[in-house]
Amino acid sequence: MTTHLTSSLALVMGILVLVAGVFCAVAWIAVRSWRRISKGQRIASVLLLTPHFLILVCILVSLACGHPPQGSVCWNRQFACAVLVVFILPVPALVGTLTATVLLLSARRRG
Repeated sequence: MTTHLTSSLALVMGILVLVAGVFCAVAWIAVRSWRRISKGQRIASVLLLTPHFLILVCILVSLACGHPPQGSVCWNRQFACAVLVVFILPVPALVGTLTATVLLLSARRRG
């Protein structure tokens, strides 16, 4: 049983590091090209990266709650975060990351 929990924790932490790494990489590209892009592109790039921020918040909320009893407030938060992370946010995060990367890299090449 302990081996299963250890491997699950390692998987969750690996996913957290991967999501945070991709978010930081695109944020670094944004910082490098921030002066060269227009105001509308700045707003669009921030909005396109919002799903990544929400995924990070959901993972941190789920980790902070531990293993609460079913029906408690913390369990409900974990359930809502799990639904967001598994079903709702992955596709917008992927599309937003790709779009923001293309938007920001094209601005860097122009300038």
